[in-house]
Amino acid sequence: MKISRYANAKSFNDALVYYRVHDKNFAKINNKIFYNEYKDWFLKQSSSKNADFERNKKYFLLKLKKLEIIYLLYKKKNFKLLLKIIKLPNILLKLKFLIAILLPLKFVKYLRK
Repeated sequence: MKISRYANAKSFNDALVYYRVHDKNFAKINNKIFYNEYKDWFLKQSSSKNADFERNKKYFLLKLKKLEIIYLLYKKKNFKLLLKIIKLPNILLKLKFLIAILLPLKFVKYLRK
């Protein structure tokens, strides 16, 4: 996308990467690592004043909040987590996470497969 600002670019519809999802997927097992890496990236981009990042900042912030809630769901279910869920702007996400907070952790893990 960035290169199209100053040069002609071409595209093709072939798959460049295949991503396998399975029970022992690293990103699913290590929610804390994934959340912390994304948070660090978000903070670096916020301080760099990148125009593309600023234009999509709301999207990235929502993703960061979702990752934090997923991490906290597996860590501990408490009132603080409930407040974070209630503060989400999207009603469907709120509903999804409120159901997840009420269900047993084994069932939530099963649904995430």
